[in-house]
Amino acid sequence: MKSILLTGSSGFIGKNLLELLKKDKIDVFTPSSKEFDLTKEVDVDRLYKQRDFNCVIHLAADVGGIKLIKANQGRIYYNNVMMNTLLMEKARINKINKYISLNTINCYPESNGILDENQIWNGFPNKETYSYGISKRMSLVQSLAFKDQYDFDSTNLIIDNTYGPHDNFDLNNSRVIPALIRKFHDALQNNKSSVEVWGTGNSVRQFLYVEDLVKIIKLFIDNDIENCILNISNGQKVSIRELVENISSILKFNGDIIYDSSKPEGASVRLMDNSKMKNTINYNSFDLINNGLKKTIEWYISTKKNENK
Repeated sequence: MKSILLTGSSGFIGKNLLELLKKDKIDVFTPSSKEFDLTKEVDVDRLYKQRDFNCVIHLAADVGGIKLIKANQGRIYYNNVMMNTLLMEKARINKINKYISLNTINCYPESNGILDENQIWNGFPNKETYSYGISKRMSLVQSLAFKDQYDFDSTNLIIDNTYGPHDNFDLNNSRVIPALIRKFHDALQNNKSSVEVWGTGNSVRQFLYVEDLVKIIKLFIDNDIENCILNISNGQKVSIRELVENISSILKFNGDIIYDSSKPEGASVRLMDNSKMKNTINYNSFDLINNGLKKTIEWYISTKKNENK
């Protein structure tokens, strides 16, 4: 029977992955930060003694919105470097068969355009989130070094703009999709005549439905794939304006949408090339944006109703 160590199980992606693994009756150990401080070697050593793990899935991270990262650059860098370094080192020492770690588009240099995995090393990340981006980039260096010296295989999945059930809908620190769903739903509930959106709406992004991501992680659990650094993307390009129109249409909001061009909107185009992914895994059943949004909105409305009971 497989025994999996899953860090970050209480987070957005972790909750969705845990649901999938439990359906398959896989034995999963989910340490909490109160029980194990993953930045401390003694705690990580103690963690690996809990079970005879054959797979580690590392999702835990110290991260938040731009405001939080800017105010805590040193803490963000230190905590993530320590977690990533210790978990992979102890996995190697304990001869773990599979090590799967999530990475982020923030590890890429600041750039407009389509990003492929070879561009990771071409420059400095975004200056506002550099501490997180560089800390995650260091885990890629560790992965390459451990493969060279120890023949230790690890899987590094680079993701961007993942959304879906269990996401964070707090307007103070949520990402674009949950923030927009919350704004439009609140406007309907409070009979507001308009919703404000930051930026012009013209910037182009990619969005990954979380159920697709966790199914892809499961593919890596079930199959032997050599050391890799891999963009995970469905390849669909979506402008923020298209996103806004989809959400307002699904929720049947008929008021005005006001684009505030004085507010920041980031790079005009930020996309990840998925050709390496397509050559590595066989996964073609992505939920594209409209279907993924419908499922997410249904989950959000159902959750809000249950909270109000």
